Amino acid sequence: MKPPAYCHHKPTDQAYVTVRDGTKRRVIYLGAFGSAESYRRYGEVIAGVAPSASPPLSPTPPSSPEGISLADAYALWIARCRVYYRLSDGEPSDETENNERSWAPLLALFPEALIVSLTKKNYTAVREEMIRRGWCRKLITQRWGRILRGLKWLAAEEYIPDATVLAATLPRLQPYRSAAPETEPVKPVPLADVRATQKYLRPFVAAMVELQLLTGMRPGEVRKLRLCDLVWEETATGCGGGRRLVALRLGRHKTIHRGKVRLIPLSGSASELLTPYALSSKDADAVLFSPAAAPDTPKRWRNVTLLSRCAYADTIRFAAQRAGVAQWSPGQIRHLVATVTRKNINLDAARALLGHSSPTTTLIYAERDEAIARAAVEALEKALHPPPPPKPTPEAPPGPPPTPPQS
Repeated sequence: MKPPAYCHHKPTDQAYVTVRDGTKRRVIYLGAFGSAESYRRYGEVIAGVAPSASPPLSPTPPSSPEGISLADAYALWIARCRVYYRLSDGEPSDETENNERSWAPLLALFPEALIVSLTKKNYTAVREEMIRRGWCRKLITQRWGRILRGLKWLAAEEYIPDATVLAATLPRLQPYRSAAPETEPVKPVPLADVRATQKYLRPFVAAMVELQLLTGMRPGEVRKLRLCDLVWEETATGCGGGRRLVALRLGRHKTIHRGKVRLIPLSGSASELLTPYALSSKDADAVLFSPAAAPDTPKRWRNVTLLSRCAYADTIRFAAQRAGVAQWSPGQIRHLVATVTRKNINLDAARALLGHSSPTTTLIYAERDEAIARAAVEALEKALHPPPPPKPTPEAPPGPPPTPPQS
């Protein structure tokens, strides 16, 4: 199928694309003609038009690789990302957004340049722009790797010459040998700060934090948790209509593209926390912790079905400020769980609970990891919810004095 053409509406100097919507045609305006933003929108539109099983549709490149512009190359790569980086259910992952952010300084400095005209000095200036924006060294390394990944794909598809990839290959920034700031290692948040913050969070956000504490889940895993991710066990008695919530089998997680299964055992407290949200949800693909479904949700969240990463972090930061404790992020809860688990059991238990292993190792140690993770969850619950001290037993009244022996 031939992709819809990138067209120019001369009266308004706008770019537009015409797509077929059933039996009708629909015109979508993309922005200023020839701008990087219009090419990005064009890539988004035609990637949505293309079937998921077919290769990505993208702007038709010039016949000569030397004639392609940086904006064209970016549109080609983003169109590829929107089709390639998808979750198991077909939804786009966050990697496309990460690539857009990575290429932003490059497009800002050279919006009209031909990609083959960029030299190593130009790419060095782009990296300096990343430093000027306050990006830390590790973040610059990650995002520069995404730029290189896109250029290598473009070269493999013969959109650009191989020399362009060599020009963009720069020496890695060394620690404390550049102006890029260094970040401190992420430390676990004190449990007392978490408890103080939870008092100022909305109930569903406080429940998300509590679930992280009880399971060691990543913030993204908690935000995207769905009803179909719950694993139930039939019981003679209990809540949930004779069923008991025993585990989570996540359909969306960080390493699913590597074939890894993410199975998280649930303690009694975690099961009790999730059961009301599960019983109130009707759609199997619905997010359990949805702002729109929460009672007394603020007006800005009434149409929001999935709490974004930034909104989750900002809500916790503002609540910590109101509680008068140091600001912390949701990712620090995972470090706290790892520290508590390692202290109370061992390092292997923390690894099994947090899901740190390769796919091959997971297949070999699947049953062993499940048992270790179950023990880690139970120990973690005891550490976070210690039982109350036993009540002192009343002292028995003194008995009668012993009878003296008779002589």
